[in-house]
Amino acid sequence: MASANIAVFGSGLISSPILRNINRMGIRQVVATRTPSKLQNILKTLKHPELVEVVSCDVYKDKSLVSSLVAQSTAVCSILPVDSHLPVMEACIANGVSAVTPSTISDAVASLDSPAKKAGVLLLKEVGQSPGMDHVETMRLAAKVKEVGGKVRAYTSLTGSLAPVEGLDNPLQMKLTWGPKSWLMHTWNNARYLENGSIVDVPWNELFLPKNLGTDHYKGLGNVSWVLDRDAAMYTKLYALNDVVTAKRGIHDYPKAMPFLLVLQSLGLTSLNAVNGISDLTYLQFLQSILGVNTTRGVMDAICAILENNESDGVDANEMLNMMDHIGLLSNTDKVPYGPSSPLDVISVALDKVTIQPGEPDTAINKQIMQIEREDGLWEEWQSSLEIDGTYLGIEDDSAASKATALPIVVALKLILEKKLPADIVGVQRPISPEIYNPIHQGLGEYGLHCQWTVKDIPC
Repeated sequence: MASANIAVFGSGLISSPILRNINRMGIRQVVATRTPSKLQNILKTLKHPELVEVVSCDVYKDKSLVSSLVAQSTAVCSILPVDSHLPVMEACIANGVSAVTPSTISDAVASLDSPAKKAGVLLLKEVGQSPGMDHVETMRLAAKVKEVGGKVRAYTSLTGSLAPVEGLDNPLQMKLTWGPKSWLMHTWNNARYLENGSIVDVPWNELFLPKNLGTDHYKGLGNVSWVLDRDAAMYTKLYALNDVVTAKRGIHDYPKAMPFLLVLQSLGLTSLNAVNGISDLTYLQFLQSILGVNTTRGVMDAICAILENNESDGVDANEMLNMMDHIGLLSNTDKVPYGPSSPLDVISVALDKVTIQPGEPDTAINKQIMQIEREDGLWEEWQSSLEIDGTYLGIEDDSAASKATALPIVVALKLILEKKLPADIVGVQRPISPEIYNPIHQGLGEYGLHCQWTVKDIPC
């Protein structure tokens, strides 16, 4: 693979482990990003920094550059935001180069399936932790169930990345292991699941109500919540789990974070609508302007109204106000920094105060659970679980969150470069066919990521 050349688009949080692992293979990389300065310190940590070139590029404004970089590459990796992949994927089709990305398949990218197939190009999407590793383990479990003649009646998939409970020393009792903006964007997601054969839709503004939350427990993490994620009914069809009557997908999160997000959402503080002149305001003035009040008491009354109208799981208005104060939203001296244009942007900046710091540990979780009806009529619970421990190191990141997303991408890129995927696997794909998920599973094992399978009887 010495002559291989990978074009990497984006420089987000997972860029460090991707660049580092590919660099160790001696493969050349060209990184296209709007913010080249973000990568300068990362380059200093690489074994072969001379093999990495960084270029300034806006994929929508510099389409000729995008095309040129793709044309000169053997494979493409896009870690751009989900709404920015289209120009890169179109360039891949035009130049006959396959690509890997962790993002979900948008309608725009899905429309590229036929052109990609005609061009013989593989656009392998949803290759990360979630979606990604969850696909791989779901399909492996389902294949084994089919092999023994069983039927999957219920299915739950849970993923996420959290910090250990002993390190949660703030009023929110959380430390974000991903970017705050990505975390807040979940407040805009609708969810859908199956319950006893019926489809249940949960709109975004009901996502964090206690009735829609799940709970779990892990050693070291303590009690955790999980919030519904995406369309479980749709994924059940993709997985061909045709006998399933109950199915849910969830993302693990901190228990205190659920009412906090509910309040932010209800107050309009996760709005994506641009607001003019907010950089001239203190955080408290910003908060008051969004809520249409003039005093801190007015903020308290608004919070009380929300908690009274919704179950709050024991979180009162004083506690919520303390959470806001901790991240600086009640400051009447600190000003909203220049740059944020929407309430969600402002809250994202404030949440930096509860984001994981260098030297702090985290754990990534991937768990799939199936309730199986055997041929003899007895029931079993099959479970695949993986817990990845890591430590956030800043520039040379080795956090569990980054490894869980970056390593599946690295494995998939390596499979493309080594031509280990069948030539007829083209078009827009997920890792849900055995020709893709089996080699990805094997490749993850080479990095020490081994899922543990357990089977237990379910009493009749």
